[in-house]
Amino acid sequence: MTITSTRARPDTIRGWLATAAGALAVVAALVVLYSSYIPLLNDFEVYFYGGNRVLETGAAGVSELYAPRDGLPFTYPPFAALLFAGLAALGRDAGHLMFISTALLGAAVVSAWLARHYFRLGAWRNAIADWRFRSVALAGTAAILLLGPWRDTFDFGQINIILMGLILADFALHGKSRAGEIRWPAGLLIGMAAGIKLTPLAFGLYFLVRRDFKALGWMAAGFFGSIALAWAVLPAASLTFWTQILPDTGRIGGPAYVDNLSIKGLLLHLGLPDSSLTSIVWLVLSLALAAVAALVISWAVAADENFVAVSATAVLMLLISPVSWSHHWVWMAVALPCMGFAIHRVPSRDGKMRLAGWIIVAASAVAFYLTPKFLAVAAGAQEWGKDPQTQWQLIVASLGVLCGMAMLVYWALAYRPSRSALRLRA
Repeated sequence: MTITSTRARPDTIRGWLATAAGALAVVAALVVLYSSYIPLLNDFEVYFYGGNRVLETGAAGVSELYAPRDGLPFTYPPFAALLFAGLAALGRDAGHLMFISTALLGAAVVSAWLARHYFRLGAWRNAIADWRFRSVALAGTAAILLLGPWRDTFDFGQINIILMGLILADFALHGKSRAGEIRWPAGLLIGMAAGIKLTPLAFGLYFLVRRDFKALGWMAAGFFGSIALAWAVLPAASLTFWTQILPDTGRIGGPAYVDNLSIKGLLLHLGLPDSSLTSIVWLVLSLALAAVAALVISWAVAADENFVAVSATAVLMLLISPVSWSHHWVWMAVALPCMGFAIHRVPSRDGKMRLAGWIIVAASAVAFYLTPKFLAVAAGAQEWGKDPQTQWQLIVASLGVLCGMAMLVYWALAYRPSRSALRLRA
């Protein structure tokens, strides 16, 4: 992601005070996280179970990987079970600590990367020397950690932050020289991430729009390579997953559940039946959103805003998936700042457009700093963690879906070529 370098701001008393304030924000966020932490670890236990099956019983025992059991079922491809074997080898406590540490580090890295991009500081040494970068990166880290999807990641022991990290690392490493000769193959890590969980396949749209067929090839190599490796080591489990488990979408939970922030979830929350007609509506809406996302990718890349292009792809991925639980939306850590980038791009005289952007940001903050269940309770639901009793409560809980759709449309309007011409004249 290209950075046009600008001169760093030297330290001042104001700069050190701002840096200290940012550090205090991180401490406050950690205190909030610790005080509200509920170690449910539902998802972590699933990963640990899958890895343990590989370690303890080998290929024969892994044939039972997808069999019914007490607790949540294992729903991931066999390649994921191979990787989770390393997690199980660490032990439950060490593995859990690794997940928490990765999430904390991920928040800091994402915030720092976004702050460096915003201030156009180029080299990291220039960024660290700039008090604006330090204060904003620290405050951003605190803001990311307090996002609902990130808080739930700590509670559930979820893997989505790690998958997000693999995808962002793919974009960060692309074009970096290795030993002066080898360049990192763009798409490879994304393909491997899709081998763990299928949804990152949506990032193929990013490379397709850019006509980067080499990256598409590497993405395919990473994905099909993961399948081939798992099939070679765990053939019985692979056959079971690809022929029986994958078509059974009910294993991951009902799409009508209040916590499902996807297009399909929204349609069911609006009262449509789970029927073939609803599936057609879902498909049409998904294709329309994919077209909007493709425009955003093309126009944002042309405007040197690759973060926006990547965010648009991620938001599309979450919207069109049959089930996107609210804790899957860890990408809001990038998408919300990208809304700020887009608003900043709009000419100051276009007050209505800017106001619309801030309304989307405010609504998104409500949707993603709170949770669908919290919003349902605020709308009158009686029991926390239970399905709301009225359609109105379900619709309120679906605010995040509407915000995701609004983000795609806003980015398309903000980065369309005619808007660029207006900005140059402003």
